[in-house]
Amino acid sequence: MKIESSSSSYVNGNYSSKGFSGLASGLDTESMVQELLSGTQAKIDKQTGLKQQLEWKQDLYRDIIKDLLNFKNKYFDRVSSTGLNTNALYNAMSAICNSSAVKALATTNAAVGTTRMEVAQLATNTVVKSSGRVSGALAGDVDLSQLKREVAFDVTVDGTKKTVAVDLSAATTEEELQSALQDAFTNAGVDVTVSMKDGKVDFTGGTNVSKIAVSSDSTALGLGMIGLTSSSVSSKTNGKVSLGGEVDLDNKLSLNVYLNGVKKTITIDDRKVTDAASLAKELQTEIKRAHGAGITVTEQNGRISLSASDIGQEIYLTGDTAMLDAMGMKAGQSTSINGQMKLKDVTFATPLQGDKFTFTINGKEFSYSGDTMLNDVLADINSSDAGVRITFDSMRDGFSIESTSTGSGFDIEMSQSEGNLLTALFGSSNTFTSTSALTLPDGTQATADSTLADLGIDPAGLFGKGIDADTTLGELAEKSGGRYAFDAATGELKMDASVGSQTLTDAEKALFGDVQPSASSFGQTIEGKNAVVRINGVWTERTTNSFTANGIYFDLKTTTGTYKTDADGNLDIQRSADGNSFTVEPADGAFIDEVVVEVERNTDQIYNKITEFVNDYNEMIEKLNGYLDEDATYKDYAPLTSEQKKEMSEREIELWEEKAKGGLLRRDNAISTFLTQMRQALYERPDGSPIALYDIGIETSSEWRDKGKLEIDETKLRAAIEQNTDAVANLFNNKEGGIATRLNDILYNTANDSSGSPGTLVQIAGLKNRATDTNNELYNRMKKIDEQIERLKNQYSQQKTRYWNQFNAMEQMIAQMNQQSAWLTQQLG
Repeated sequence: MKIESSSSSYVNGNYSSKGFSGLASGLDTESMVQELLSGTQAKIDKQTGLKQQLEWKQDLYRDIIKDLLNFKNKYFDRVSSTGLNTNALYNAMSAICNSSAVKALATTNAAVGTTRMEVAQLATNTVVKSSGRVSGALAGDVDLSQLKREVAFDVTVDGTKKTVAVDLSAATTEEELQSALQDAFTNAGVDVTVSMKDGKVDFTGGTNVSKIAVSSDSTALGLGMIGLTSSSVSSKTNGKVSLGGEVDLDNKLSLNVYLNGVKKTITIDDRKVTDAASLAKELQTEIKRAHGAGITVTEQNGRISLSASDIGQEIYLTGDTAMLDAMGMKAGQSTSINGQMKLKDVTFATPLQGDKFTFTINGKEFSYSGDTMLNDVLADINSSDAGVRITFDSMRDGFSIESTSTGSGFDIEMSQSEGNLLTALFGSSNTFTSTSALTLPDGTQATADSTLADLGIDPAGLFGKGIDADTTLGELAEKSGGRYAFDAATGELKMDASVGSQTLTDAEKALFGDVQPSASSFGQTIEGKNAVVRINGVWTERTTNSFTANGIYFDLKTTTGTYKTDADGNLDIQRSADGNSFTVEPADGAFIDEVVVEVERNTDQIYNKITEFVNDYNEMIEKLNGYLDEDATYKDYAPLTSEQKKEMSEREIELWEEKAKGGLLRRDNAISTFLTQMRQALYERPDGSPIALYDIGIETSSEWRDKGKLEIDETKLRAAIEQNTDAVANLFNNKEGGIATRLNDILYNTANDSSGSPGTLVQIAGLKNRATDTNNELYNRMKKIDEQIERLKNQYSQQKTRYWNQFNAMEQMIAQMNQQSAWLTQQLG
């Protein structure tokens, strides 16, 4: 499709027509004015087209500049470790290891050769682990009042409220239930009739009864038997109030017991429960029927406990509130250590004492309250500069705190000044014992059944829950959360010296004597160890498993065999008399898998990089030659005006503009100069180099259509790299005149994007969002075109106004003549 470029695109711009538009003359004034202005419009269109061509040309230049900069940065950036102009590329070494016990990577400083080594011991962190299970049993004080089957009614009689209560525990039939309820109302002198029909009980008030409501003194079990709730109230029918519910004589409290996420619902027959021990027995029977032997229920001194049989198992409870209240527990209570729980709500095996917890790890102090989330405590420790990392292992049911650095000497020192959080997390490996066996006033040795009162001890100041004068020595361990423990065999009392305060209370002094606890110690400590390796016959120690020796980076993964140990199970290191060396011997009959690391020059890396360079160079010059040789179709396809685009489809516009852009860089001098310089730099032998590019198997293609592309003789290039690496390196990266140096300079002079020293293409086209964006040759030319367009627009406007004024004057004169002619015609009859 060929379109004349003179089509108007400015005539209906901001300069609208004004006038009679041929009202008197009948002429098409609008068209005549446009025709008269077509010459000026053509000049505007021509300048607009020239500006569009310059914008397209600028975009092409900028695209080329981007390609050249990417090419330059990829192959000649000295910051890169694989640039053609860096020694690192040609000094690249590779390490081949025969064993999975060690990972080896050769650095540029590694020497070609063989390294032999053994690994007798890996470096480890110092670790403190919980000395036992951290999660505790679910425990609560039994409240049997929650298991009563009692109901009470608030009855309004003659305006006065009376409460009628009844115990339904003995009612096992509907008749017994009706009888017990009716007797309660009758004995209280309240006119309420209790009737039973079809499994439903109804309460009907006499004429003097205005209201029957369930009293708050009722229990859940009692209400369940008569189908009422704590909010049940009577209604009035035929002048009498009544209240009714469905009878459920077998109503029982239910409990949802989850074991490792598996839910089983159990019910308890409260009629079999007479005390805490019988409740524990009923629970154990039903839970065993539901979960097997996975949960153990125990009771001691009115306190009931549920514990998982195996480590890592979780018990979780929900169910009737009354049932949970009877057990002294809460819905949602769990044996799991949950980081999303507040410290005070976590079920630790060693119960927390108090609500303030202050402790120190490696000199860094931490302080929290019972409302602090457990996860926040762990996160604070891990992000601090204490140099440790703390984690929880649910399968082991314990915490671990380890030094962030491996090797010996990185101790973990912990102490607590308030509360016993560290003891709850790790347990204590530090206890002390009373100065002698505890004796009663009569001189006999105290037993587990001896109370504090028997010993004359005031319990005030002893840590624990519910410790009073009647507490026996055997009960102290549980009630104190493990702080105190009585040894019945020796009559001695032991105390965990890590539980918070390091000063004994008066009550503790009475029990233990006037002595002070020794320094705190928590959990089980495993000291960190150094890595012990032999490298080329020399034994050495390293604090980490990753280190560099002889230019090779080693990452130790496992030991290479079994070695002799001392009596404590530690590696038996035999040191020389002067202490400057040591040896380690294999265990008797042990096989040692010696590690062999072969270091050789990485010629593949050099070959691959040069090959990649040649491929990218060929791609780059192919693109540039394409611009230089492109047909100059832009001469026959001027940029479209806005009026022309209105007459075309999007596809037609796209095809037209492809032709309009064709050949804009044909035989461009700046690009031609750049390509010539690049070819010369590649073909000439650099000063001081014994070889040229063609000597290593890289030559210009013999096909003229390739226009300077390079071809690689793979065999010759690989041989040159393997046999004479230094000469190949000098050919490229010689700072005085190596190929890489010369190409880098040419690219810099052509595409440097610095405004202080712009390359030749940047001077022509500039770069977007840079200082050169408005400081380049094409910008200046487009600016002048804009000025010319503005002058032409002003001229267009003036001409348009003049033409319309002339036509308007003509229309007025014709109109006057028409009026005169009409008048004469009228006068002449």
